[in-house]
Amino acid sequence: MSKINKFNEYSQNLSNGFTEEIFIQYLKEGLIKTYPIEYAVRYLTKAIRTNATHFVVDCQDETIFIKLTKSKTSVVDIRFIINTLNTCGYFPSLFILYDINDQIINNIKYIKTKNSDNIEDIFNNDFHMIQVEAEAKFNLPLNVPAKLYHVTNSRYLDKILKIGLIPKSKNKRVHHPDRIYFGYTEIGCRNLILQFNKDASDNNKPIQKWSVLEIDTYSLDLTIYTDPDYYDGCWTSDNIPPVKIKVLN
Repeated sequence: MSKINKFNEYSQNLSNGFTEEIFIQYLKEGLIKTYPIEYAVRYLTKAIRTNATHFVVDCQDETIFIKLTKSKTSVVDIRFIINTLNTCGYFPSLFILYDINDQIINNIKYIKTKNSDNIEDIFNNDFHMIQVEAEAKFNLPLNVPAKLYHVTNSRYLDKILKIGLIPKSKNKRVHHPDRIYFGYTEIGCRNLILQFNKDASDNNKPIQKWSVLEIDTYSLDLTIYTDPDYYDGCWTSDNIPPVKIKVLN
C-alpha cells in the first residue's frame, strides 16, 4: 500500500474512532509525525512503567505532563522519556522542579545540541519532583490568512529587513524546535507588547522597545500551525523574505 493510501486510511480511522491498536500500528510504521495526544499519553504511560516508578502522565490543552519523583528517577530515565516523546511526535519544552511540599522551585528550558543536553545539569539541582512538559512537533496545518503579524525587539529590525525572518528557538521561555510565531491581528500583538512590558516591570527589568511586523502572505509557500501557548496565534518553520515584511508604527 502506498504512503498516500496509508495516510488516507489513517485519516478514515481517525474520523471513525481511533483505537489503541491502530495507534500502535501507525506508531511502528512511522506514518505520521504527531499522534493524537490521548493515545500518546497511554503509550507513554506503558513505556515509562518499564523504566521508572512513582510517576504520573497526563495532558491538558495539547500539552503532555510527566511528573516523576527524583529519588525514583535517573538521567537515563528522563532521556528514555524524551526519546519516547520524540517517537510519538512530541518534544520536551520545559522542566519544572518541585520541593517536597509540591511548590515550584524552578522552571528550566530544555537545551539540546548535536552532542549533549542539559539533563545532568538539571538533576544537579536540589528538588523532590520533576515535571516534563511536552508539546506536539506538528499539528494539523491551518488555512493561511492574507496577513499575519509578528512581534520583535526593535533592535533586530535592520537585520530582519535585510535577511527576513528565520525560525529560531533562542530566547524563548520554553524550548521549541526552530519556529517563527505570529499573531492573527495587530491589536493582539500590541497587547502582547503590553504584557511583555508589564512582566519586565514586575521583575525589575528594563523595558524593551518592541515593533510589530505585518506579513503579506500572498504567493508565499507558507505552512502554519496552531500555537498551543497562544489562542490568537500560530507558528511556522518556513522563512519569511524581507520583501513580504512591513514595519507598523
